[in-house]
Amino acid sequence: MTPLEVLSDWIITNPPYRQAEQFVRHGMLHAERTAWLLRLNFLGSQKRVPLHARFDPDVHVLSKRPSFTYDGRTDATEYAWFVYPGSGRLSVIDCTPYFMPPDKPQVI
Repeated sequence: MTPLEVLSDWIITNPPYRQAEQFVRHGMLHAERTAWLLRLNFLGSQKRVPLHARFDPDVHVLSKRPSFTYDGRTDATEYAWFVYPGSGRLSVIDCTPYFMPPDKPQVI
């Protein structure tokens, strides 16, 4: 059995945004549930209407912008966890951890 034939309980990841839809569709073939950290504007596309209509994701908007750098800086983009398949639930959560590796000084 190859790794792509294995059905997992969950896939949880932050895919490259330009390929996010392909990752979501492929992931749903190989896991019962999937969670994707994506830009909130992933919802705003005519091209993705069929995906959202068919799988009705739960969208959990992060109330703080996450930092993807060691200095704690953020960009001007809102992010959310998209959980497929879902029930169309929308929520706002404050669960963005502030992670700083121990060997780096904290920026406050």
